[in-house]
Amino acid sequence: AFIRMRILDADGETVAGPKETSVENEGGANPEFNEEFLFEDLGTPSSYTLKVTVLDKDSLLGLDVLAADDKLGSATLDLGTLGNTEDMVDKELIIADGWFSDSTVNIAVSTCGGWGN
Repeated sequence: AFIRMRILDADGETVAGPKETSVENEGGANPEFNEEFLFEDLGTPSSYTLKVTVLDKDSLLGLDVLAADDKLGSATLDLGTLGNTEDMVDKELIIADGWFSDSTVNIAVSTCGGWGN
């Protein structure tokens, strides 16, 4: 499995990303990635949404380009709800669609003290 993240505007258009974690082949039902990603130069970050999509990495004959990755589900975080802090804040997101709807994804986010409520 792996995670793909992108920042969306109010129209659902991608304004930053996508960024992807490494593939975790041995994570079982609860893989951990423990990776850090930075989205910079966002014009109006509090008006955007972070979309987190969980995917299953597929390959055919050992080649990733021959098989589509399966979407296991996705969740969103309204960036306008974040506080103005340099600290990492834990968020639990509910998977709203896909094979594992109602599952959760745990992430930590920070505005680096540059914006937020």
